[in-house]
Amino acid sequence: MAKKKKVPISFWEEQLVKEKQENKDPEKVKFIRNVLISEYTSLYEKYLDKGNYKKTNEINDKIHELKKEIDVSSKEEVVWLFEKKALDYLQNSSYDEAISYFKIALEKSLNISTIKPEEIKNIKESLKKSYFEKGSSSLNQNKFDDAIVSFKKILDFCVENSDKKSDETKEALDNLIMCYNQKGEYLAKRDRFEDAINSIDKAIEITNDMGIETETAKSAKKNIAKIQTLFAFNQIDKGLYDLAISNLKKILDMSLQLYGNDSDDYIQSKNNLIKGYNAKGKNFLEKSRYDDAISAFERSLELTKDDKGHSSKYINDSIDGIIKSYYQKSCAYEEYDKYEEAIINLEKALKIGSKYQVNKIRISYVTDKLFLILKTQYETASKNYNSQKMKEILDIALNLIRSGYNSINFDENTIKIYFERIRNQRTEEGHKKSYEKHQEYTREDKKEKQEKKKSVVDEISIKELVIKFELDDNGTITKELIKEQYRYWVDLLHPDKNLNKSDATIKKAEEKLKEINTIYKKLIEHFP
Repeated sequence: MAKKKKVPISFWEEQLVKEKQENKDPEKVKFIRNVLISEYTSLYEKYLDKGNYKKTNEINDKIHELKKEIDVSSKEEVVWLFEKKALDYLQNSSYDEAISYFKIALEKSLNISTIKPEEIKNIKESLKKSYFEKGSSSLNQNKFDDAIVSFKKILDFCVENSDKKSDETKEALDNLIMCYNQKGEYLAKRDRFEDAINSIDKAIEITNDMGIETETAKSAKKNIAKIQTLFAFNQIDKGLYDLAISNLKKILDMSLQLYGNDSDDYIQSKNNLIKGYNAKGKNFLEKSRYDDAISAFERSLELTKDDKGHSSKYINDSIDGIIKSYYQKSCAYEEYDKYEEAIINLEKALKIGSKYQVNKIRISYVTDKLFLILKTQYETASKNYNSQKMKEILDIALNLIRSGYNSINFDENTIKIYFERIRNQRTEEGHKKSYEKHQEYTREDKKEKQEKKKSVVDEISIKELVIKFELDDNGTITKELIKEQYRYWVDLLHPDKNLNKSDATIKKAEEKLKEINTIYKKLIEHFP
């Protein structure tokens, strides 16, 4: 039987180099290393027996190098073992365990020089995938905070391992913004508007910090404007008009800054602010706060100064609001008989209608009210013979008719008749005034004569009064004495005592009794 030919060491050395380069079969590489160690060990003993120490040292170095590779290989096997375990967990959707094992594999791989950069990159990609799938799963379950944590990890990972402006980083940023957006929309649907706005604000803040503007980032800004608008109208529903208008103003400023004043977003934001002012105006109108209502409606009209017809519907609401406010204010004045103020406010309402070219049919209720008040006031002035007031009223009515406003109470022919009536009435007024003047003169003359006929009693002294009262002024006059004398006079002059006497005598007695009464009062006051 022929002896089997031994395979030379050089063959195994060549095979080891080839297998390591191909890196297809780690077990085969491990086998060849063990064969070579065995062969080198035999050769080492042979050279040692011969005393060839130089060769012995060379062989010993080769054995140590192979053993070191075996040690490194063992460490690599640990890395691949962790990676395989992590992949199994990922496949079973056990994301936290997968992430934990991928982290260990990555940490160990970074300390093993024989592991290629491509292999390390694969571990990193697997770790990133684990975070992504965990985040997506949390997002589907509305666990937004957990999802945000996962997507933040991916973003940090991308920034650390690739360029900040890379497509990979932008994609990670978009995913994080999308997560904040979904959280904001979820909260907004549950009327948690402030939390929703804060959520999307964080996304915008992250975008600004990174200095990256993506389409998703732009959509976040649109989304926050949308939610802020919903929040503002929710505040309007609750009667918080000033807060709502403040928020709508911020949205308008942001739209102007981001999109310009010709953009649909800016126009919509402006219309929303107009609606906010109109809602505030209507609320004031319901509370009879007419001046405040007018002010609110006027603020909304100010926003449409440079408008190109985009807000026509809301402008009409504002104009109608002002006209209605003046109308209701005039009704309030009319209720308290303040007709001049009522007329002034109705005229202001018509001026607004004229300024903004409002169809006259649309404000016919204003003209009907104004003409009705004018007619009532004209009739009142006519009854009082106040031709000046009548003329003023007719002038107002005539100007309205010539401006195109119609009335069943007034037309030009009727007004001509009324003016003729004024001329006739002025003649009557002249006669009436002459008569009134004569009457007044007569009354003044009578009054003067009466004053001249002032009671003699008021002009004479106490001494004379005593004499008229027929008392002896010997220094002993008292109240009792005065009262006793007064009873004497009353008994003498009382009508019952003069029943059988002539009318002239009775009249003189009455006049004398009046005089005695006056004297009695003065004497009682004077004497103690």
